[in-house]
Amino acid sequence: MISKNTFLLLAGFAFFFVTEAHALQVSVLGGLSAGKPSYSAGSAQSKTALTYGALLGDNGMVFGFETGLLSVGKKFSSGGVEYSGRAWEIPALVRFTLLPIVSAGAGAYYQNYSDKPFIAQKSTDLGLKLNARIRLPLAPLTGFLVDLSFKRGFSDLSNGVGTSYKNQELDLLAGLNFGF
Repeated sequence: MISKNTFLLLAGFAFFFVTEAHALQVSVLGGLSAGKPSYSAGSAQSKTALTYGALLGDNGMVFGFETGLLSVGKKFSSGGVEYSGRAWEIPALVRFTLLPIVSAGAGAYYQNYSDKPFIAQKSTDLGLKLNARIRLPLAPLTGFLVDLSFKRGFSDLSNGVGTSYKNQELDLLAGLNFGF
């Protein structure tokens, strides 16, 4: 005989993880990133740069997980000099569905700079990523996404000699989402 607690645990698992709303989601996105780093040696002005990539998510009825690979454009100016570069980003988010078309995500990101752009002396960053998304259905398993993310790096990317350089960005992406 199955105990009441075991039955409730299995029923909860079935409700959140084995429903029809639970599906593998692939998203292809592109848009703009604006980064204004926290830079102790001077002020920086934010510039926009192209960001694009793909995300893979596991959407449950309420909670899901999302990861992927994004090519993030980095651009800002400081002291009259414009800096630009690219970073590869791997996000890891827990996604919470508020309404059928609105969801929010929170988690971490890892970025690896393809070169050491700007004034950064280190090539990797780990930080916090907060996200809000609207998904408008276009067909039974296809939707149009508008995705807004805020990222704040924990890593000090400077060489550590009297300066501090920490990443902070705002991304606005749009694209298509496909369910399987």
